[in-house]
Amino acid sequence: MEVVLFDEKGIRSFIKEYGKGPNSKDYELVVAVVLKRFCELQFGEEHCIAFKIKDKYVDRRKGDLAIEELFTILRKQIDEDDPMDVGIVRGNVKNAEKKGMSFQLKRFGKDPKKDDTEALSNFINVEIPRKYQKTETSLLIILETKKQLDFDFIKKSLIVKNYPFNKIMFIWMSSEKVYIGEIWPQCGMNEYDSNDLIRDIVI
Repeated sequence: MEVVLFDEKGIRSFIKEYGKGPNSKDYELVVAVVLKRFCELQFGEEHCIAFKIKDKYVDRRKGDLAIEELFTILRKQIDEDDPMDVGIVRGNVKNAEKKGMSFQLKRFGKDPKKDDTEALSNFINVEIPRKYQKTETSLLIILETKKQLDFDFIKKSLIVKNYPFNKIMFIWMSSEKVYIGEIWPQCGMNEYDSNDLIRDIVI
């Protein structure tokens, strides 16, 4: 996997300068920063953000990138066909581990006709497996529905045999709190003050 590593400051600067709003693909950049902060809180160590780029652009650049270089990479060179939307790697951009955690990001709940527990179960068990082959990436679902979801039902209804992703995770915000949890193979939820995970992110 050929990636370019970014620090949080660079991504936040790019969002502020060139962000197209929360309804654009730029939500992936926001979630990337949130995941980076989440991992730092979980593991107590510095992490950085990774995006896979198209093979023809690979040059293994590291270190500080000018805002113009960020624009070129993030707008023109990201490999959108890869199951990894974003990676989180232990270390900094100049000294990072060779392997990290990779995530496929999916939004759920924007359509008011398909934003309840049954629709989420169908999304996980039917729609997602149709689109992806087996990968070592984790599926992170960004919940945008305002409806109460029955996670016990979701867990019991999971069809995980030959599931394309190695984890199924959720993230959502409610009442100034951010929740990040895993429902398979482990099951648990973490609650954070929104200031810890989304401060200084303008989109």
